[in-house]
Amino acid sequence: MTKQCKGCGATLQNTDSAKAGYITNLEKDFCVRCYRLNHYGDTKQLNMHVEASSVLNEISLMDKALYVWVIDIFHLEESQIPSLKRWFNDKPVVVIFTKRELLPLTMSQSKLIRAVQPFLKQSQLNVVDIIISSKMGKEGKGLIINSIKNLKEQLKLDKIVFFGQTNAGKSTLLNTLFSETSQLSVSAYPGTTLDLLKIDTSIGDVYDSPGIDLKDNILNHLPLEAVKLLQPKKQVKPITYQLFQDQSLIIAGLAKVDFIGAQQLSVTAYFPEDIS
Repeated sequence: MTKQCKGCGATLQNTDSAKAGYITNLEKDFCVRCYRLNHYGDTKQLNMHVEASSVLNEISLMDKALYVWVIDIFHLEESQIPSLKRWFNDKPVVVIFTKRELLPLTMSQSKLIRAVQPFLKQSQLNVVDIIISSKMGKEGKGLIINSIKNLKEQLKLDKIVFFGQTNAGKSTLLNTLFSETSQLSVSAYPGTTLDLLKIDTSIGDVYDSPGIDLKDNILNHLPLEAVKLLQPKKQVKPITYQLFQDQSLIIAGLAKVDFIGAQQLSVTAYFPEDIS
């Protein structure tokens, strides 16, 4: 009988230390990778890859499921997954945007909802609810759980499946919402969850899926330390620059924005706190 790691979902095995799910004692619940990640912050084994098509195929074939699409509001454009309509058709989808608390105070809830509408329209999914989450579900935890539970009951569905781009915060959100049963491994780097993992909760069976890893996402082409640098930890605040014709902003050595043709302009930028 196979057993899954409670942190990443990989099948536990004690034969190959280079493969996912390796553990010396099969009686344990967490693989060596997750144990070292959770206890020592060891990220050396976080480069394992899960094909996006295999993830989407597996979760889209699940019967009578309510899907919860978790999106990092700071990486909205990178979170768009091509051909989602082909995989999900008219299946019901709840969209949860995370990290609301990091946005400027001037961004109201209604303004935020309006801002994400074009993104959702482009996905062509059957979106049955939009939830804006703060502090990975810590604020308004009960409201989020009740919203998902009520939709599941109204639509007469059996299970709830969380999905989204790598590093969107699915596992962190699940650990918060279902802290009594969820012990999923999390990190600031993509690719932590490796297989579909079922969690028994007060509202029924909930599944965490591996992050959908798209090759054209810029985050997949950056060093791990740069990825971590681009994740804000505090509320982002505006920085205003007075620029002249053909000047540029160089952002932490990772990107450059050229301003061409304007004689003089005022540019307001929002960056994570450690970006130079």
